[in-house]
Amino acid sequence: MSVVQPPGSGNVAGPGSSTANAVARYNGTNGQALKSTGVTVDDSNNVAGIAALTIGGSITGLTSAAASGKIRNSTVTALATSGTISVDPTLGEVFTCTPSNACTFNAASAAAGTQVTFVFTTSGTSSFVMTFGTSFKSTGTLATGTVTAKVFTVSFISDGTNLNETCRTGAM
Repeated sequence: MSVVQPPGSGNVAGPGSSTANAVARYNGTNGQALKSTGVTVDDSNNVAGIAALTIGGSITGLTSAAASGKIRNSTVTALATSGTISVDPTLGEVFTCTPSNACTFNAASAAAGTQVTFVFTTSGTSSFVMTFGTSFKSTGTLATGTVTAKVFTVSFISDGTNLNETCRTGAM
């Protein structure tokens, strides 16, 4: 018994050699020729070599790698309300805090381009000092004031070593 493959079906040809882990793409419009690309996928499914990516739908499952690119992680993370607080920039870009006492915020260094914004909401009639410690370069501390329900924001962007303050608001 012999198997005969119909013409035009499965006749795909590629280059004489290939690059390990490279993604192949069609070369031309006849559906029969492939060529290599600069995009690779390693054995752990990490993708490299993409110059630009256009997304037509939604993205789920963002990780710290995504935070360093142009994909925005809009997760809002509520922080503790007093004491020394560790901030993990891979959790998202927005961190909220309604302080009940003084706070000092520390973070591990973040990938270049990572953005972090703190949103502070006051409660009660006591003023509390917000201090930006390890891995933050800021214009100074923030005193929340004594009027309840006021909102302050302080934003930072990473240079790969430090989270550098880019702006802050007064009480709103």
